[in-house]
Amino acid sequence: MFDSCRTWKNVVSITFMISLSLSSIAYGASLSDLWNGVAELGEPELVNFTGSPGNLGAFGFDPGMKIRRIASPDLSEWNYFESCPDGPNGKCNGSLSPGSGFYTLGSGCFGTSAVHHCRMNSGEIFQPLPQAGSWTAKCPYYFNWKTEGNSTIANLKIDPRSFKTNEATDFYLGVQENIHYGSLYGGIDFDNLNQTPYLKDIRNVSLKIRTKLCYTSFENEHPRAGSVFYYINWLNPYNTSIGGQIALVLIIHKNNNTPYNYSWMVESIKSELELCGDACKNLSDQEKENSRNTIIANGKYLGIVPQSYDFYIDGTVNCSIPIDNSPWLDINIPVQDVINRLVSEGFLNRQTMDIARYSGGIIAGTEFWGRSLVELEVKDHTMYRLVGNTSTITTTTTSTSTSSTTYTTTTTTPTSSSTTTTSNTTTTSSTSTTSTTIEQCIMPGNYPPCEEVSLSEVVDAINQWALDNLELGKVICLINSWADPKVHPPA
Repeated sequence: MFDSCRTWKNVVSITFMISLSLSSIAYGASLSDLWNGVAELGEPELVNFTGSPGNLGAFGFDPGMKIRRIASPDLSEWNYFESCPDGPNGKCNGSLSPGSGFYTLGSGCFGTSAVHHCRMNSGEIFQPLPQAGSWTAKCPYYFNWKTEGNSTIANLKIDPRSFKTNEATDFYLGVQENIHYGSLYGGIDFDNLNQTPYLKDIRNVSLKIRTKLCYTSFENEHPRAGSVFYYINWLNPYNTSIGGQIALVLIIHKNNNTPYNYSWMVESIKSELELCGDACKNLSDQEKENSRNTIIANGKYLGIVPQSYDFYIDGTVNCSIPIDNSPWLDINIPVQDVINRLVSEGFLNRQTMDIARYSGGIIAGTEFWGRSLVELEVKDHTMYRLVGNTSTITTTTTSTSTSSTTYTTTTTTPTSSSTTTTSNTTTTSSTSTTSTTIEQCIMPGNYPPCEEVSLSEVVDAINQWALDNLELGKVICLINSWADPKVHPPA
């Protein structure tokens, strides 16, 4: 597919497979009726969210982006990397099972070679392109956690200034959420609806980013272009070979010396299938459908990012201005507005979107061409949904890097904290009070908003019954509330 580096990042979402066995059911609504209902879903009432959280509640595995746990997706790789000061004993691998709540760090890809075998944060000398000669360079990828007040910051830096040639031009680094499958060490679980909700339940997403770009000494070099993006991946939970992505390109930077127009430099909205041209002609029908379901949209065109916003330029010779000098950009992504627009303009199918489940994405990623130092920071990432019934739980948690600690996935306000970090060891201590808002629906299988039961929730409950995870009587109650909510009010 087009831009090979950009497609590998979320192959997890497209190839993830689930096998579900269903039996026929004889109670009021037959299984065939339910499946026919999935195929004949009508146009739902459109919810237009304009930006203020209002009556929305945060959810996901880490609302507010407070948990410092990130790991490479492949434990078998010799250059596996993790930074998990908030993991049990300060670790992810060996302490946290796949899907238990951590971020994925995606990196690499030099041009079409996909050579990215060097250790994160090492600065070690390696051979980027063996087939192009014996020249060597320093590993260009760096990641670390920072704190600013009550916010946890993920800092990403790409520094290819030591590269001897511009042949190896394509560098990617991003904070991701990836579902786990097979041997892949993904941090979220597709069986956990809090981590992988229905897209229709995600009302908006908020986050803050700041950037820095330093052109270094290669003044007239081209290409010299890059972007910052946010991905929302989805799968059809009843046929997980079907999926797609909504790739929001938040910032596009193109130096005047860059003559190329990369396929992802869209001015409006395009599908991947439309952009990849001949590169996609040999794809299977299902692959073409998934490529058609992968939408690249310009964030400024959608009004998500101000037209004037660009990378903060560090003009010093040695790139010495800290990224802290760059102002934070508040971003609000009205997910339902975006989906409704993509549906109304024919890019996505309403029936498909009504049952689509979130399967991860890129919280903040940057990809750049050229030997320029690029830095990106992200904080306060939060997904919101409509709030139903709520309750509040207050807990106090004390943790150190040498103890096993229970972590919540809600906003934590530290009352005291201290952090000392080196490239190899991390020692942390903190005492915090956590106020957690939990949405609770009384009926098993019903998820907020609790005042309604959707068809997709009914079918999901039937799947859970088929797997012996839900009692038949509870499934019947859910079906009754879906079929006749006036007689059987949802709760």
